[in-house]
Amino acid sequence: MCLSWFKGRLNGHTYYCHAGGGGGYYSEIRIYPELNRGSVIFFNRSGMKDERFFG
Repeated sequence: MCLSWFKGRLNGHTYYCHAGGGGGYYSEIRIYPELNRGSVIFFNRSGMKDERFFG
């Protein structure tokens, strides 16, 4: 187990995120401080490579 945040950029906006998953599931939380928004996404599959879900 680990508690950490990762930093990235999407459409010119900085976000902080943490992801997790295993065989058959994946989840990710993102916080966009400059937009005052956040998102959480869950999949019933291993991994996620399509950034359009966060657009």
